[in-house]
Amino acid sequence: MKAAYELCQQQGYARLTIEGIAARAGVGKQTIYRWWPSKGAVLLDVFVDQIVTRLDAASTGSPLDDLRRRVEATAEVLADTTIGPHIAGLISDAQGDPALAKELHERLVAPARAQHRGLIRTAQERGELRAGVDVDLMADAVFAPLWFRLLVTKAQLSPEFARDITDTVMSGWTDVRTPGPHR
Repeated sequence: MKAAYELCQQQGYARLTIEGIAARAGVGKQTIYRWWPSKGAVLLDVFVDQIVTRLDAASTGSPLDDLRRRVEATAEVLADTTIGPHIAGLISDAQGDPALAKELHERLVAPARAQHRGLIRTAQERGELRAGVDVDLMADAVFAPLWFRLLVTKAQLSPEFARDITDTVMSGWTDVRTPGPHR
């Protein structure tokens, strides 16, 4: 995994190959294929722990503040040149690789989405959000712009952009605003 990460940083996800990973690690291709079916699977293992560690933090006591923090952390992770562009490549590969798509969903997307939905539901239960808020719609509305910038427009991702997204989305469902210099 160290060899895959180093090569990915040096030459980018698109140019990464199982042969290159094996050569860098000093093993045969079959050794790599014994553990991973594709370069995407190797890189998924490399990045899942890094991403999850950066997204998980202690609770602030407010589910909406925790959601805001996760949106900001996601923006920071996707803007990180050692992760973001490679995740974009992995997502691209997953479009044509059902096994990789399933692993990506099970190991990264579904757990993150479950946490986001839980925060939104808790905010509803506490009266911080209207009871009628569609949990999935809100989760999509706050996170999709980050992924759109990473995968489509390549526009800058920043904590400020993340705060603007959460403020815009939440303003439709609550009057809560994030204090800060961007206002």
